[in-house]
Amino acid sequence: MKKYIMVSFPEIQEYMEHPRWNECIFCQSITGHEVPDSTYMVPEDLYTFVLSQKCKCNYDSNCSSAKEFAEKHLGEIFIYNDYRDSMLEVIIEGYLEDSLIISFVDEEEGKLYGWTNLDSADILLRESPNEYFFYIGIEDLYKKD
Repeated sequence: MKKYIMVSFPEIQEYMEHPRWNECIFCQSITGHEVPDSTYMVPEDLYTFVLSQKCKCNYDSNCSSAKEFAEKHLGEIFIYNDYRDSMLEVIIEGYLEDSLIISFVDEEEGKLYGWTNLDSADILLRESPNEYFFYIGIEDLYKKD
């Protein structure tokens, strides 16, 4: 028997870009069995896999903020799953409030993407060889094997 885990918004977004998204089952409320909007049943093995791949700052790194995470992992490579479902290698460059500042080279396009005009609040912790940057959340990173 296949087991499923009920997952609602916003957590379900972590599964929508996964290649196995088609295995998730949409849940619709019926009288006496209400479920939140955007709720799906996710196969237990997929649920466990995605959770195990996520970089949980407060768990894995014992970091309490993006600043602490960036300082601890400066220059390290992580994996970021972008909107095209491409797994990109990204480099930790700095932070801004609760976001990380990263850089990467888009291998498909063969060029750098991002912005070049840094704000006075942006904190780069190293002199990066890249000149294009992005903001992402710690929760958007996967560990690189």
